[in-house]
Amino acid sequence: MEKIYATIECIKKAFPEGIDHVYSELIACLKTDFTQQNLAALLSYLCGKEPIVIIRDIQKDDSETKPSDIMQALIDAGYHSA
Repeated sequence: MEKIYATIECIKKAFPEGIDHVYSELIACLKTDFTQQNLAALLSYLCGKEPIVIIRDIQKDDSETKPSDIMQALIDAGYHSA
């Protein structure tokens, strides 16, 4: 649970204007570090979408690489992957 809270703070720091414009890229960056339920809860808290909608978006995401600019913004804000 601590990792979820720390990640929320990193995302807020990296994207203080909100995550709507990087929502899909965040899924690609974070989907391997969290369970679907935890990632859905985390993103739901940040963007207000229902967790079930986010879980569907996670399941539809077929990207195999993490967008380097988004990942770098997270790392610069203090994110450390699992």
